[in-house]
Amino acid sequence: MPPSLPLPLHPHWSTPDQYITSLLHFSTTTPLFQTLCGGVHVLDFFTTTPDLYASILPPSWRDFFDAHAVEDVLDLLMREDLDIFGGGGEQEEEHGSWRGGPLPPDDLLEYIRAIRRYSLVRDFHPPSTPPPPLARQVSTGMNVKKTHEVSHFARYIDSLAASLSKSGSPITHLVDFGSGQSYLGRALASPPYNRHIIAVESKEGNITAAGGMDVTAKLAVKRVVMRNKARYRGLKAEGRVPVDDPLEGHEKTKEQQLTLLPPPPPPSLPQSGAIQYIRHSITSGDLSAVLSQANLSLRPPSSPPNLLIISLHSCGNLLHHGLRALFQNPSVSAVALVGCCYNLMTERLGPPTYKLPSLDPLTNTTSPVKANNHLSHPRLLRAQSAHDPAGFPLSHRFLTYTPPLQNHSSSPGIRLNITARMMAVQAPFNWSPQSSDNFFTRHFFRAVLQRLLMDHGFLTERSNQPIIIGSLRKKCYESFEAYVRGAMEKIFSSSSSSSSSSSSSSSSSSLSSSHDLLTNLTSPKIEAYHLRYSPRKKHLSVLWSLMAFSAGVVEALVVVDRWVFLREGLGRSGEGDGRRGDGTEEEEGEKEECAKEKGECWVETVWDYAESPRNLVVVGVKGR
Repeated sequence: MPPSLPLPLHPHWSTPDQYITSLLHFSTTTPLFQTLCGGVHVLDFFTTTPDLYASILPPSWRDFFDAHAVEDVLDLLMREDLDIFGGGGEQEEEHGSWRGGPLPPDDLLEYIRAIRRYSLVRDFHPPSTPPPPLARQVSTGMNVKKTHEVSHFARYIDSLAASLSKSGSPITHLVDFGSGQSYLGRALASPPYNRHIIAVESKEGNITAAGGMDVTAKLAVKRVVMRNKARYRGLKAEGRVPVDDPLEGHEKTKEQQLTLLPPPPPPSLPQSGAIQYIRHSITSGDLSAVLSQANLSLRPPSSPPNLLIISLHSCGNLLHHGLRALFQNPSVSAVALVGCCYNLMTERLGPPTYKLPSLDPLTNTTSPVKANNHLSHPRLLRAQSAHDPAGFPLSHRFLTYTPPLQNHSSSPGIRLNITARMMAVQAPFNWSPQSSDNFFTRHFFRAVLQRLLMDHGFLTERSNQPIIIGSLRKKCYESFEAYVRGAMEKIFSSSSSSSSSSSSSSSSSSLSSSHDLLTNLTSPKIEAYHLRYSPRKKHLSVLWSLMAFSAGVVEALVVVDRWVFLREGLGRSGEGDGRRGDGTEEEEGEKEECAKEKGECWVETVWDYAESPRNLVVVGVKGR
């Protein structure tokens, strides 16, 4: 059932513990990695002094990057066989050049090798036979990406459940955490899998939409309402009847009762699966509120409830709650969860340290953005007291890790700030020349706009409000002027909305500043900014590429922490004391039961990275 290795590691590593020990040391003692993953942000690129590109990268690296196209740099980081730069054979280094330019510096090559070694292997090796195709009525609403994910993951889950059933009690239900519109659940409830699904979803709209698609997939019967149409139209015309219930609020005579018939019961299909929806917001691993609403009768009479928790894409802390559920609920015997949206995770250890103090708005009083009001930024105020017990890290080992030669003023534990976690959701191995150029341009436009706003005092006026541009219309990216116009209109619209809901002078001042800047920015002024910073667009593109490439190690830290948490809880901790990250004592009013029977846990790929880059499933199985 488990793969030969519990983690998908680079061949350099012989054991998981060897890898984890080195990973923790590298991530806490390598200044360049710490800077690229959490120490810099694209908005700081043109607003800081000295220049970020020059202050972060060594001169030899800058000289090499200046001599090569960005596409070649991306190839070197992620695809080039680095053995050509060391060892025998016909190698370009014998001629002193690479792709028509200078050879990469040795320390750059060593950094690339290190990032590749510490990143988890994402290659997908599916079984020799393809997964069963999804029936047309089951795949309703799915795009190509979703179809690929669901078809492969449904087969994986069914195979896992079958293996668990052979080695112990049969799996009676699959609990889908954050089921959304239940694409995965619908596939598993349909032939050939015919599983019983408990879909847990917090949004009523998703549940309603899923119910409609269940009817199409013939997993549910459409509700049929039979009415006396003439009587119904008459009551409706008189304004006496709600649209959804023509008889609500009226005394129902026998004749009226006959005008509204209950829907027929669903057909008896003992060999088919079923989906039941429970509206619930998951905030912990305790499933008692969910299971109290679930109908667990759809199982063999002799089998007690035996649950497998699954999730196609567990955003943020949702995966943490799923892992904890394995230990908090006796009826849960296994979990198989695919995580995503690391930027939505919270931080258990509080605010992380900034690798470059000059970028920390809490300590930098020399920033061009005046610092007299810097503490009023709401996100920064929240970050100062962010200690969420459900956040990262989960495991005791990551929570208490103390790097060698650590500064005595800092605290133990692995920390990843929001910038590092946002970079971890990038997928640089899927970048094409066209797509990479498009978002390099978008990042460049946003960075130059930040400088423009700073020079015109707009950031000072809004020092207590984050400036979030988000997505703009496609035509706004055709030129820098179009981008500035579109962004300022969006900011002005946002300020108008805030002003209408608030009578404060700060809101009025912000609205006035937005309007003044919007009207005073002439085309020549905007174009002057574009011309001034265009020569540095390549520098931004190279630095962003290094950040995205390096963030593969950030994702490895997140995923490995989750695996270590399971290993500790299942009594298989190679190092450490065998405790789970939150131990067995009450924390924040919540006491968890620590299961110490020997179980299994592993991480592996479940679909093709090229189709969907968050392709790692974290599996935990209790001992039998």
